[in-house]
Amino acid sequence: MNRTLLGATLATLALASACSEAGTDPAGDLATDEAAFLAVDSDALLAGLMAAQFAALEGDVGGFATDLAVGIAAEPIVTTFDFARTAPCRAGGQTVATGSGTRTFDRDAQSMEMEASGTRSIEDCARTRNDVTFTANGSGSFEVHRRRVAGHPDGLQTLDQVGGFVITTTDGRTEECDYALHRVYDPESGQVSLTGTVCGRTIDRTFPHDGNG
Repeated sequence: MNRTLLGATLATLALASACSEAGTDPAGDLATDEAAFLAVDSDALLAGLMAAQFAALEGDVGGFATDLAVGIAAEPIVTTFDFARTAPCRAGGQTVATGSGTRTFDRDAQSMEMEASGTRSIEDCARTRNDVTFTANGSGSFEVHRRRVAGHPDGLQTLDQVGGFVITTTDGRTEECDYALHRVYDPESGQVSLTGTVCGRTIDRTFPHDGNG
């Protein structure tokens, strides 16, 4: 996997998203707080899927550790993997993440690192806020980085995603737009920052890490 190339692609798509929204009505059909709600909830779903994938990879390192214990050199072991994971949305529908990545396991450093990228499908994904249900359909791409040392997150844990979707609401609104989000979890502060744009609205949120993603 070429992380540098994917990162450049994500940046280009994010810029294209911002430029395309610049020429539209900034008010649109969604309020800014509604766009923020959708951003945080959508991000949490994908972050949760990637946390599950990382946990599965961690569960596989036991065999490596045993083999290395009787080996001659404890060099880091790099393996590749594919994944396909699905999560239900709060009020129906689902989000599906598929892709591939690399896992680096270092017995001496007691560390494991995951670099992965893939595509995301948003399928009738519904969530409710203030008695209004928002349903999204769309797709996008993402890139994720996770690292743990001695069982604890180490360094910034990141998740970048870009794409587009159509939002419909139970009060009769429809909006077709792009999203570009950058998530950073800082283990030292215990905080998650989520920045970017959704439907032309600026997203800038900071909240405590809940252990998911």
